[in-house]
Amino acid sequence: AMVKITPDVGSVSQSGSRVIRPSRDTEYLLVARNDEASVAATTLVTVSPLPVYTLQLYSVAAEDGTVLKDKVTLEQVLVGINDKSIQMQAFLSYDISSIPPDAVIKYVDLDLSACPIYGSPFPWQGSLNIYNHQYGDTLKPGNYVVNVPANYLYSWSYNQVTTMMPNKPFTSPEFASALQRQVDNRNKRFQLRIQFEKYYYYIRPSYTPQSYGAGQQYANYI
Repeated sequence: AMVKITPDVGSVSQSGSRVIRPSRDTEYLLVARNDEASVAATTLVTVSPLPVYTLQLYSVAAEDGTVLKDKVTLEQVLVGINDKSIQMQAFLSYDISSIPPDAVIKYVDLDLSACPIYGSPFPWQGSLNIYNHQYGDTLKPGNYVVNVPANYLYSWSYNQVTTMMPNKPFTSPEFASALQRQVDNRNKRFQLRIQFEKYYYYIRPSYTPQSYGAGQQYANYI
């Protein structure tokens, strides 16, 4: 005797069960045949779409902050350079405990469009890079990193005409992957480091130390 299910399943045993995972509504045809006769039956499997939710989170102010190059930790969230030519890194912490542990993260938006701008951080400070940086319950001066990895989650690139933040949120597949790892690991926080980076090694015909604000004593930060 022969038993076959179409589409996608193929030949099966005369007894037992088979797990199927159709991505859309699918009608299955089962045909059973032996030397005497054959019979057929159909059944429709209806697929209900997974619900999609949007969750808006605000950073945890008590866990946010700024680390200066001279290892001083501030409660404000600042990134750029102050009037003493000291670089500042910003850190943000988000409580993600309300995200279900089996959630599938489709996208992540980080909205910094309302940040005030002081001086001219663009283009003088370079590109604004956002990194996955899980610094724990407390922001420590030792979180300051001089040499940072290249695998940023997002980069707002600089040039001679970029003078302000974009008017839409930052988003990238890397953001979603980084948050998915935190959710899968049952972590309660998703934390970010934000800093400016200058890439002097990238040859630009217009580059001079003056054009990129090298050595100036003016505050340029957001």
